[in-house]
Amino acid sequence: MSEHYATFINNFSLPIIIETWQVLCFGLSEMKSITVNPREKIIMGSITGEWFINSLITDKDTRRKWKSSGYESRLGQEIGKFRNKPCMRGEYSWVYNNDFEIVYDTAEQVAIFSKK
Repeated sequence: MSEHYATFINNFSLPIIIETWQVLCFGLSEMKSITVNPREKIIMGSITGEWFINSLITDKDTRRKWKSSGYESRLGQEIGKFRNKPCMRGEYSWVYNNDFEIVYDTAEQVAIFSKK
C-alpha cells in the first residue's frame, strides 16, 4: 500500500479533527485522528487518499469554546472530507453543512478548511 500525502490548513477559529486510514504494521491499518488548531498547518499521510473532517471533540475546554461560539449544534458531526484525486464528477472536497467550506488546491495538494 502506498501512502498519499496532503497538506491541511485549519482556517477556522476553533480546533477541528482530521482523520484518515494509515498503515499500522504487518499490512494492518488504523484510523488516525489529529486535532488541528486554528491557523495550524499539518501534513498527513493516508493509504486511501481521503481525509475526513469532523467535530468529534472530547476535550472539555475545546467543547466549551465550540458551544460559546454558537456551534453547539455542530459538535459531534462529520463536517466533510477531501481527496487528493478527483471523484468521477471531478470533485475533490465535500462539506455536509452550509457553515463551512473546504477548498482543495490540486497543484499544491493543500486543503484549506474555513467558515463561509
